[in-house]
Amino acid sequence: TWGGDKTWQMCSWPQWWRDRLKETCNLMLDRENVGGFYLDVMRGSCLPCYWTAHGHTAAGGSSMTTGRYGLVKEIRDAVKAKDPEAIITGENPSENMIDLVDGMLIFTLSADTKAPLFATVYQDYIPRYGLEISTGVGWRGRFKDLYRREGFFIECGSLFCEGAQIGRLRLRPRDTSLSFQNPDDKEMIDFLGRIVGYYRQEEARKFLVYGQLMRPLDFVAPSPMPVQTYTAMYVTTESQFPVLMSGVFRSGDGSLGVFVVNTSGKEHLFKANLDLSRYNLPADAVVDVEKVAPDGTSEKVLSNAQGVVPLNGTLPAYHVTMFQLKP
Repeated sequence: TWGGDKTWQMCSWPQWWRDRLKETCNLMLDRENVGGFYLDVMRGSCLPCYWTAHGHTAAGGSSMTTGRYGLVKEIRDAVKAKDPEAIITGENPSENMIDLVDGMLIFTLSADTKAPLFATVYQDYIPRYGLEISTGVGWRGRFKDLYRREGFFIECGSLFCEGAQIGRLRLRPRDTSLSFQNPDDKEMIDFLGRIVGYYRQEEARKFLVYGQLMRPLDFVAPSPMPVQTYTAMYVTTESQFPVLMSGVFRSGDGSLGVFVVNTSGKEHLFKANLDLSRYNLPADAVVDVEKVAPDGTSEKVLSNAQGVVPLNGTLPAYHVTMFQLKP
């Protein structure tokens, strides 16, 4: 069931169904001039099917996994043959599907999963983006009262720090939409602007898009770290996340890009000690440290630093900063 309604999901094996989906994609390319396709409820496998006439075993072994893989491969081949620039993305496709998709939808932020395990392995391999972002406007049915405005900043900050693209934002008149005209939304719009500011910078982009995700900072201040309460989409239990988040990325030339995000409505002083030996740099590495703002302006804060490099500063509410450590 979905949302209380009973649903049918097709087995991935029948050729008729594969041809039907390929036909749908080709018609959309011809008639709607689309630039790609999002395959909903894709995952890495289809639901178990017991009808062996389809050509698979009775829900046994890897039949449902290989069936879904074959279905998506046929769709991809048909789409790319018609338009090589068209992209394919899907919902939670898992490791066995990432050679077929150009990007993947991930769960925006799970209240019980605070370590970005998939991103740690594949951040520099495949683009990932979040689900709907909480805006405090409300959500469907019984979930609407759980959403508070701070969820927006926690979700956006978390996705940004693990090198993922920010999730989906709905346009009016749909619910949970942001407005450029509504003064209540200004802080959220400005926060997005600061994040986008780094994606516009070539130097920052080499970390966020192409860099290798490394271990986050260990903050020594504030101590203890303040936390905010958060409720994930479709989940009724609350969880707590730190108000300061960090993302550390290593580029191909050995530089480190360190991003610090304040997801709270209060200013915070922060201090962290970055041990270069824990980030795949030589024990005798010497680095210069620049602090880079979202608008691209920068200032050198350290020269010829070695060993443990101190990073500190003050972040106003809902602000982001970046440190670049160049060998």
